[in-house]
Amino acid sequence: MLVIVGIVALVGHDGRPLRRLPAGSTVQAGSGGFGVYSSQGTGGRPACQATSTGGQRVALLAPSGVTSITKNGRTFTEIARTPDAFPAGRYTVSCTGTTGVLATGDRDFGAAALGIVALVIGAIVLVIAGTVLVVLILVLRIRNRRASTSVVGSLYGPPDRSPPYQDKQPPPGASFRS
Repeated sequence: MLVIVGIVALVGHDGRPLRRLPAGSTVQAGSGGFGVYSSQGTGGRPACQATSTGGQRVALLAPSGVTSITKNGRTFTEIARTPDAFPAGRYTVSCTGTTGVLATGDRDFGAAALGIVALVIGAIVLVIAGTVLVVLILVLRIRNRRASTSVVGSLYGPPDRSPPYQDKQPPPGASFRS
């Protein structure tokens, strides 16, 4: 199951997380919001804001850590991100304090990281489960061989050292010899 989650997260992320953001263009924000990335890094304190199609302005937050992504040989660093409860919709993004190429992408690449972790853990679980299954099959085969050997021996009966009719009456016409 973890392997499937990992593969779905990686395929869903598809390695193209950034979309170039020309001046004046709009961004479609999903329920998870988005991040703004710059090819010039975080030199200084860039400030970004998003304006909805209805005219509502929202100041974007500074990222909590450093997230850098390399795409087509160019490194982009996250300079702003939407707040947690950011409503989905179309927004125009404007930034001051940066001169680099701007791009937008997922606010958090945790899904891709989670996908990789799930893939690794799932693979480890599959290897362990496979090993346990092989050991179990081998143990059952060995027990089955031992059981079949003892069954063949028991077809002829256990070795019996006592007289044939020790506690019983002899059949008619037979006598005991002591």
